[in-house]
Amino acid sequence: MSKTTLFLMLVIGVSQWCQAQAYLPDTIKINRTSTTYLIFPSKVAMVDISPEYLVKIESGNIVFVKPRTTSARLTPLLVRTSDNTYLGYLSVSEGMSAAFVDISKMSLPVQTEVHLPELPALPPTGQTTIPASTPNSDQLLASLNPTATITPVVNQPVYDEESAFNAENSLKTRMDSLLSGWPQNFDQERNSGIMVKITHLLHDSTNTYIQLTIHNKTSMPYLLDQVSFWYQNQARKRKGVYLDGETYPMEPIVETVPDRVEADQKVQLRFALPQFAPQSRSEFVVNIREKSGTRNVTLNLPMKTVLYARPRKPASNHNELKKETNKDRFSNLTWFWNDWKKKKA
Repeated sequence: MSKTTLFLMLVIGVSQWCQAQAYLPDTIKINRTSTTYLIFPSKVAMVDISPEYLVKIESGNIVFVKPRTTSARLTPLLVRTSDNTYLGYLSVSEGMSAAFVDISKMSLPVQTEVHLPELPALPPTGQTTIPASTPNSDQLLASLNPTATITPVVNQPVYDEESAFNAENSLKTRMDSLLSGWPQNFDQERNSGIMVKITHLLHDSTNTYIQLTIHNKTSMPYLLDQVSFWYQNQARKRKGVYLDGETYPMEPIVETVPDRVEADQKVQLRFALPQFAPQSRSEFVVNIREKSGTRNVTLNLPMKTVLYARPRKPASNHNELKKETNKDRFSNLTWFWNDWKKKKA
């Protein structure tokens, strides 16, 4: 074997060994009976997981995970991407969990070992001298460990729960005000007696607001599991067919969603989504899943409709909203003709 070959093998081995790693501090929770989408910041090359889970790599940086059985156990997870390796654990959630999991928001880099300088040796008597004046524990710690003074104390930001609650209520009030206008019919789909309509869709300077109307025409209640939103980007065209491109999931900021829709009942679902404007060749997808059944409904709205969505202004006169049919036109012409003949006679 030549020296050049040995050198190339050594370089490849070192590059693989020096690849960055990140630990996932929290266990990833996935849904028990539906698919969960794991979104990584770069292209996924390999996934190593227990055979109790069904895994599929889609769209480069998205991994579909679904348990094969409802009794799937906690399992280690190893995912290797183009520039990183992620290590963590994955388990089935007892309740409802998010359909989309952004790994970049929960990963932590591997902490490297820090070599601290050696402390001075103790006196032969085995005792240390502590200063007489120790007004607080920080000074006492500094006297016992001189290296403790090297790390500065960083004040963590204080989370104001009351302010966050007021901001959420304010956004809900604005959402209800904007979505109380005249309804429109942007799109509608049905599945086994469950009809879903998009009746309101509009934007402001920061958010996108949408209202869905679910009509349960069956005699069984409809238990809502989760409502998911994402933008499906279409890739370049090949042989006359657009390929599936990247997916951009959207998590609602605030929402008003009931737990169930009773038989022969009609309810409204309202959501405030962060604004996102992909290319006009994309689609806006809304997926409604049933908790104890498979009457799932998916609506696909062209991106052009989303980009130019505006609230409908109510007409000043109710008669302007009435469409004249061919029968009405014929009856009106007949009435005018008979009236003209009477006047002429």
